[in-house]
Amino acid sequence: MQKIRDILLYLDKSYVTKQKNMPPVYVMQTNQFKAHVVLKGQIKRRLVSILLAEIEKERNGHFIERVFVSSVNEMLIEVGVQSKKIYEQEFEAVLIQQTRDYYRNESTTFIAQNSCKDFLMKAYSRLMEEEDRVQSYLPPQTQEKVICEFLREYIEN
Repeated sequence: MQKIRDILLYLDKSYVTKQKNMPPVYVMQTNQFKAHVVLKGQIKRRLVSILLAEIEKERNGHFIERVFVSSVNEMLIEVGVQSKKIYEQEFEAVLIQQTRDYYRNESTTFIAQNSCKDFLMKAYSRLMEEEDRVQSYLPPQTQEKVICEFLREYIEN
């Protein structure tokens, strides 16, 4: 891998910079990775599905590798090349919907079976957990959306 990186860096310095209208090698390889891996239907669906399953596992009290989730989110943002559109369209929107559904179901079930005091204690506990979770592996703009969705479903409804 080091040799390949060195060759690509050399190409970038010696050839690409002399060409007009040619993007850097890094941009070209990122675009290829995006087109042939990230945006391929089956791979994309599986990636998003695994990420969402990991987050749901953690919400259910299981340990997950937060570094894995964080790295994949960073990769989705990075392949957007100067835009977070891929991350926002392919993952964030689905995560917000999953958050909405998860906390709607949980809050409805919990309030029906427990006292108001217990519900408020549970809501506070879940809010602290969710804030910790989103700060660990989601970008700031997504953190706010997830917390707002949690509050809307758990408290307002």
